[in-house]
This record gives sequence, C-alpha cells and structure tokens, in this order.
Amino acid sequence: MAIENPSFIQSEPRGSCLVVTILEQQMRNFEKVTRIKLEILSAVQEFLPKVVVLDLSRVNFVGSVGFLAFLAIRREPSVENVVLCNLDPNVHKLFSISKLILEGSSASAPLQVSESVEKAVAMQGRIADEKA
Repeated sequence: MAIENPSFIQSEPRGSCLVVTILEQQMRNFEKVTRIKLEILSAVQEFLPKVVVLDLSRVNFVGSVGFLAFLAIRREPSVENVVLCNLDPNVHKLFSISKLILEGSSASAPLQVSESVEKAVAMQGRIADEKA
C-alpha cells in the first residue's frame, strides 16, 4: 500500500530550535515547494521555535520558488532566525549570489548558514544563554 501524501520534510524540536530536514533533492517544482513550505510552516506554528534550522544535505538545487519558501519561514512571528545547514557548494553559491545569506562580518541578510545542524543548534543555545 502506497502512502498517498508522503511528507517532504522531517522535523524535530531541539530546545528553542526546530530542526527541519528537507527530503527532496530539488526545490524547483512549484507544487512540491509549496507543500514543503506548508509542512514547515505547520511545524513552526505547532512548536513556535525562535530558530528554524534547515538541513539541506539532500538538496542539490534551489530555484526562485524555493527562495520564496525560505523567506516565508523567516516572516513567521515566532521565528527570529533561519539557519541553513549542510549546503551543497552550488546551492551555497545560489544563496550567496542572491544575497540571502551572510557573507562577511558586516553583511546583513535574512538567512544564516552553518556547517552542520549540530553547530547551528549549539550556536543558538549559546546566543540564548548570552541573552539570559
């Protein structure tokens, strides 16, 4: 028996973070990207995280519709940061060229980057401790 509506993400709350793994390889198809966005937004609304850590280890291409999905997550009221992890070099380049990620210490961008999920969660934990 086949699953009629398989999930395109896996999500797991970790402290003030919500870690989301995107299971698709390409984020270029409008219908799939819309489902991915809606699944992530549903998880965000359920857990109300301050930080959404997106594991993109399986993603090898992001089109403009994918960028819009990530920006929609950033606009959620509870979300202070969106951190992209495990970026393919070509995907990193796409985000960098479009100025959606930080490059350099004085740069400003809507999304952040971390090498791994573990580093992103640890970094957010340190930031939360500093604010306390």
